[in-house]
Amino acid sequence: MSKFFRALSESESETESSDEEQIQPARTAYQRPMPAFVLSDSEDDQKRVVRPEKDRRFEELRDLIKQIRNLRKIKDMSKILTTFEDLCRVFQKAKAVIDREGGVTPRFFLRSLTELEDFVNENWDDRKDRKTLSKNNARGLATLRQKLRKYMRDFETELTDYRREPDSDGHSTEEEERKLASESARESSDEEREIESRKVRRSVNRESDESDWEMSSSSESELEDLTGKKMEELRRFFLKSSTKEDDDRAKKKMDRKKRREDKERPAEGKREDADGEWQQVTMGALATEEAPKMFEKDAEITAQAVSDKLREIISARRRKGADRFLTVEMVRELRKIAEAREMNPALLGNILFSLISSYFDCNPKSADCLLFKSWLGAMDALRDLIQLLLDNPDVLCSIEISDEQQNVTDPQLPWKLRGCVLSVLERLDDEFTKILQDADCHSTDYVEKLKGEKTICAIINLLVQYMESRDSTDEELCRAYTRKVGHLYYKFDPASVPMDVENFDSDKVNAPCSYKEMRTLCQFIYVHDTTHLLRTRAVLCQVYHLAIHDRWYEGRDILLMSHLQTHIERSDIPTQILFNRAVCQLGLCAFRQGLIREALNALSDLQNGGRAKELLAQGAVMRTQDRTVEQEKLERQRRVPYHMHINLELTECVYLLCAMLLEIPMMASKEFEVRRRMISRSFHYQLKQSERQYLIGPPENTREHVMAASKALLVGDWRACRDFLINKKMNSKVWNLFQNSERVKQMIIRHVKEESLKTYLVTYSCVYDSISLDRLGSMFELEPRTVHTIVSKMIIEGDFPASFDEPSACVVINHVEPKRLHTLALQITEKLNVLAENVEQLIDPRTTGNRGYSNYLAAQRGQNY
Repeated sequence: MSKFFRALSESESETESSDEEQIQPARTAYQRPMPAFVLSDSEDDQKRVVRPEKDRRFEELRDLIKQIRNLRKIKDMSKILTTFEDLCRVFQKAKAVIDREGGVTPRFFLRSLTELEDFVNENWDDRKDRKTLSKNNARGLATLRQKLRKYMRDFETELTDYRREPDSDGHSTEEEERKLASESARESSDEEREIESRKVRRSVNRESDESDWEMSSSSESELEDLTGKKMEELRRFFLKSSTKEDDDRAKKKMDRKKRREDKERPAEGKREDADGEWQQVTMGALATEEAPKMFEKDAEITAQAVSDKLREIISARRRKGADRFLTVEMVRELRKIAEAREMNPALLGNILFSLISSYFDCNPKSADCLLFKSWLGAMDALRDLIQLLLDNPDVLCSIEISDEQQNVTDPQLPWKLRGCVLSVLERLDDEFTKILQDADCHSTDYVEKLKGEKTICAIINLLVQYMESRDSTDEELCRAYTRKVGHLYYKFDPASVPMDVENFDSDKVNAPCSYKEMRTLCQFIYVHDTTHLLRTRAVLCQVYHLAIHDRWYEGRDILLMSHLQTHIERSDIPTQILFNRAVCQLGLCAFRQGLIREALNALSDLQNGGRAKELLAQGAVMRTQDRTVEQEKLERQRRVPYHMHINLELTECVYLLCAMLLEIPMMASKEFEVRRRMISRSFHYQLKQSERQYLIGPPENTREHVMAASKALLVGDWRACRDFLINKKMNSKVWNLFQNSERVKQMIIRHVKEESLKTYLVTYSCVYDSISLDRLGSMFELEPRTVHTIVSKMIIEGDFPASFDEPSACVVINHVEPKRLHTLALQITEKLNVLAENVEQLIDPRTTGNRGYSNYLAAQRGQNY
């Protein structure tokens, strides 16, 4: 019989012997099925509660949010990404419940999104820490950033309201945090109780097994222990009563957990509160606030000792695994010591050269840019170095001085310092360009970094002053002037714009301006430069500078006299980019001056191929399959910084407008020609695309505005054409970008009136026998003199068959419209010409031009004669 049933039968029997009564407690003490009874009793005590769907969904969301918070502490980006995806799926399931409740997103969910966004942005901006991430975590961070930004667009308004009022009424963050803390404490206390119950059950089972199988005489004492102390522990555990001891135990566990998290937290996140201010503590040797010790306490600090210490620091800098930032701090501390001891200027200059080199060494990869703080530190050191050399003319600084000839310690000999300040400036200038290329051009970070432009321009001026005061070579001066020209040519100076006769002021003419400075610098480079590269770049920079200041004729003459357009394709790529930028600005300058054809010729090469962004080095066209990784990397390095960009939308609008003013009158006059000569193929393509549209709505972008104006100009409606070109939208996008926007708009309206008059006369000449000049002037709001000039020019060029009647001031029109037979004859003549060209190529394919066909015709004539 089973022990279980035997225990039951013996407990029910009342007529057992005394021996059996002695065995019965031992059998009762055997409690192998006891845990089953205890668990069943606990299950009966806990009543089953049917929870609503909202509570269940929200609990799932809170659990996932809690997991994300825990994973954020260890920066496990891959698991955070997986948990975030689960959170999005669970929230999608809970969306139906939220919609039934009123459609308001829970505050704790919005708070979790904002916290996760701040966490991702903080880790993304920390480039130094991001480079130390593993490959999976780095990929997970990038993917999480993209998915989070895309997912948060659905909650944009709610997140904005939450960030404005993060703790509104009824949704206190502190209350929910206390709730979560209490739940965690309750869970921890439950875990402790469960562990304790397991220990009790193990001891009870172990003792019951011994009493059951060994039948020892100590069964009564064991039963007393079980019914006493251990049964009290079981009762206290399974009743789940919260006593003061349990609360203290849970509190101690939470404190231990908090201390363990603080201990495991990285050193970069630790902050100490000193005198009411927060101070960042970084990793490595720089974490200590104490300056590194250079010399012993009682050591004598001389120039030779400082020089030896500097040599020791520089040699240690090249060791593998050396802290590069620590080297910078040590050189800075050594500079302070030398300045405090008033060392000689040559030694201070040597320390400054070493300090700049240490800043350069902080970036081991030459392809990457320097940190902006390191760049600022290097610029400050360079400024102090140039000022030191200016104040001490007895210090000779040159790259031609060898290490043996350098003297920074012996006052009996002339001070000689090995180094080239100009090369350092050129390196820092290139690094500044890399910094701007690497920054996000649409953020405030770019604006902050762009403030370094003022710093580098001031240092260039200081360097030019230093080199002019010393006997520098012409080559070095040309290099320095080229750097100054590179930071000056694209900046607009109102004082450099030529003044009209009405606004002429002699004081402004004699005032200094960038136009005069550019002319002086460039003329020096033209005369003294031995390398053609600097001279070419100086020419293009001067042309660009003249173009943005409305000096079109001067810029055109300099460009034509240099003959750069004939051999620019043999130059390096940065020079070709500068040539494209100069020609583009020259075209915009011609447009502002009212020279429509010249502006079209200048902009046609950039706009016809559809590669304006690539030719101006302002971005790449999406053709990744045509380029390798190295080519894309080189192209990114050649890009122009954002503040030097030319507005591509403005350039396209000006090009299409010039093409419209020249093409539309020609299209109206050459209507019956089969093969019309095109001035701009891209304009015709855009016009055909707009005509193919079935539903034509109001224009939205600048291109659609120009196409709508072209259709109005084609029928001679100059007012509609003007309204399409001059309106609030076009003013804000295009015309207000010019420095003299009102004058440009008046020029456009004037050209629109004149071209509308030409188109109207050619299109509707079949309706009129004669028309008065005064009538034409009133229709197009032009002076009779201007109308007479336009009509006379059309008659001379043969575009308008008419004559003037001077007494009546009318234009008499001669009706010579081609008939149907005439039109067909013109068409067949054009086709025969095409056929003749094809026959010529078939007769003698090895010859070029018309020689083969002419010889064939001559032979035929000889046979006929």
